[in-house]
Amino acid sequence: MNADKLTVVMYHYVRDLQNSRYPQIKGCDVRLFKEQIKFLQKHYNFVTIEQVINAYRGGA
Repeated sequence: MNADKLTVVMYHYVRDLQNSRYPQIKGCDVRLFKEQIKFLQKHYNFVTIEQVINAYRGGA
């Protein structure tokens, strides 16, 4: 893991938007979310918060 670069992606509202109880809330449809996760998995490395902390502290 490169400790000098970190991109955090956070999703707050992933739902079936067609049947949402809260249509005024902008969210991400489940289908689109799955597509985006597949893309991210293909092009980036996922890490845990523990790995981030360890890298920040100078570990491997």
